[in-house]
Amino acid sequence: MYNDYTEYENNRFPVRTVLVKMVIIILIIMLLIWLLPSSLFDGEKRQMEQNATKFKEASLKYYKSDNLPSKTDEELKISLKQLQDSKLIGQLKSKNKKTCDIDKSYSILRKREKDYLLTTYLECGDNKLNKDYIVNNYNYCETSLCEKQIKKETASNPTCILEVTKGELGVYDWYRSNVEVTLKEKNAKSGLKIKEFGIGLKKDYNSKDTYLIKKDGTYKIYGYIKDTNNKEGTCSITINKDAKKPTCELSVIKGSKNNKGLYYGDVEVGFKSKKDELSGLDIYGISDTKEALFNEEDKVSVDTNGKTTIYGHVKDKAGNTNTCSITINKTNSSSNNNKTLVNNSNNTTNNTNIINKSTKSINKEKGLSCDLTVHSGIKNKNNIYVSDVVIKFKNITTNGTSVTGYGIGKNTTYSKNSTYKITTNGTHMVYGYVKDNKGNTTKCKISIKRNVTNNTKKTYKYAKYIPAKYSSWSSWKEDTYNISNPPKFYKSDTREVENLGKNKVSTYKYSAGSAIYLSKINEVKTLTEMGCPGYTYYRLGSTTYAVKNTSWIYTGKVTINSTPSESIGVKYEFDSLNWNCGNCTTPNIVWKKYTRNTVNANSLSCSTKQNIKITVTNQYRQIVGFNQTRSLVNNIVYKYRYRTRNLLKAGYTDYKYSNSKNDASLIKQGYKLV
Repeated sequence: MYNDYTEYENNRFPVRTVLVKMVIIILIIMLLIWLLPSSLFDGEKRQMEQNATKFKEASLKYYKSDNLPSKTDEELKISLKQLQDSKLIGQLKSKNKKTCDIDKSYSILRKREKDYLLTTYLECGDNKLNKDYIVNNYNYCETSLCEKQIKKETASNPTCILEVTKGELGVYDWYRSNVEVTLKEKNAKSGLKIKEFGIGLKKDYNSKDTYLIKKDGTYKIYGYIKDTNNKEGTCSITINKDAKKPTCELSVIKGSKNNKGLYYGDVEVGFKSKKDELSGLDIYGISDTKEALFNEEDKVSVDTNGKTTIYGHVKDKAGNTNTCSITINKTNSSSNNNKTLVNNSNNTTNNTNIINKSTKSINKEKGLSCDLTVHSGIKNKNNIYVSDVVIKFKNITTNGTSVTGYGIGKNTTYSKNSTYKITTNGTHMVYGYVKDNKGNTTKCKISIKRNVTNNTKKTYKYAKYIPAKYSSWSSWKEDTYNISNPPKFYKSDTREVENLGKNKVSTYKYSAGSAIYLSKINEVKTLTEMGCPGYTYYRLGSTTYAVKNTSWIYTGKVTINSTPSESIGVKYEFDSLNWNCGNCTTPNIVWKKYTRNTVNANSLSCSTKQNIKITVTNQYRQIVGFNQTRSLVNNIVYKYRYRTRNLLKAGYTDYKYSNSKNDASLIKQGYKLV
């Protein structure tokens, strides 16, 4: 039987089947997108990941055993251009054919306590990618550094990161202001939370995020975190602070004086001393301008007659500067009488380079300028370097402004890198760039020729650790502490705290006792009677006393435990209670005693009498103090002692280079091959 319903059913099912299949296909596609890595669908991201891997491998090939960072938190930076110049990597491009920027793309290798952190920064057109790799010199590395063979380890302990959030940084990682270190990140394993944290010089879960360094010296700041599984994590950062100015002193090292004390002829002024006790002296100079000129000259000729003020300028590695001066009065005339010759050219106290520097006239150039110099490298007789060459700033000169950026490289950079290393053969033009807070910029340059061949002798690197210098320990100081909150007992380079344990201390508890009375004479009124001149008259009761006109005479201190009696001729003043009586519970009473001569007026005879005023007095008792009683009380106190010293100069590793693998001279000085 055929009807409308049957026709409807026959036409409906094919359409529904098609719709169901389309929905299933869409769901499968969405599921694949969700399950598969997004990089399979993002060719641009996949290409950047491949570029980062190539950049990482090329960077690891660049680092050798002799150019690795040696100190914890020390960093070395290398650009993509440097790797290309070294033929370690080719051109890198993004998926859309955008070439990676050779200057803005770079890698940084940072030394950590137990390994190294390699961070790559790639910028290819609009695409940017940062990657971190943990590397080390494992025994299975094909290059000096490589990653662990285990691709990824799940961290079982929480991690943290410390960061400097306030502080004025100098050129050589020395701060010259108070430094604030912040516990920037506190990360727990998935599913856990950080329940305790702290920051300081030693382990302390003090719930603080910041630590302020006020005193000069080298400090290692630690961050501590603990998760809800009681797993602990630690991070650290080393801070060097030097806010103290370097010092210098100038003197005449060559010159003659006439009989008037004036210099004539050739006069040379130089540094008598220049030093910095903490971060170390960086650059210096000498000129006739008060504005800092760091020309690295040790001495200068004075050619102008009259008074000339010469200034010495010194700058330490934290960026602190100081100036010293000397005024020279010069004339044309020698007068030839009583000439005084000054020649201190052999005086090299604190200035061993004076006799090795040529005399140079004063450089009056002012404004923003810089100079570059070779910090390390070995040259042959043709002035061609046959080893790697390290370039650094010789000096940076400003005209009263402050430097806000600087850098060394083959292209404009203000990345605050103070050295540049040449590792490839050829003629290299290296530039130094400087800018100040007024927007002024300048650059300086130096040309270096390097030619290292298979016939070139190998350069060996030697190192020697120069230990830190400290002041003498202060004397021990003792103090008491609360047993419920004792101090931390520890020994560090600059502070030692020792526990002295508990001690029995006896003290006395005092309480008020009986009153101390003293007889006093009180004036009532005056009368006029006949008497002898030269005497003062007192009437006490019914008796009149004549006293020679003299003041009270102090006779000393006496101990009287009862109330002393006074009269016209004797008086007492309360002085103190003396407990120096063993285990007594009542002290001795000490009085000051005064006397004067008295004569009875009735038996006094004189040739002439006259009317004299007589003071009428009476006696009364006055409370002058109270006796005290004391009882012995025994207490237990907890004591500790501490002493401190100051860091005068931080320890550092000094490097020397030699063509010999067994340089006897360097080994004798304590250097070791690295």
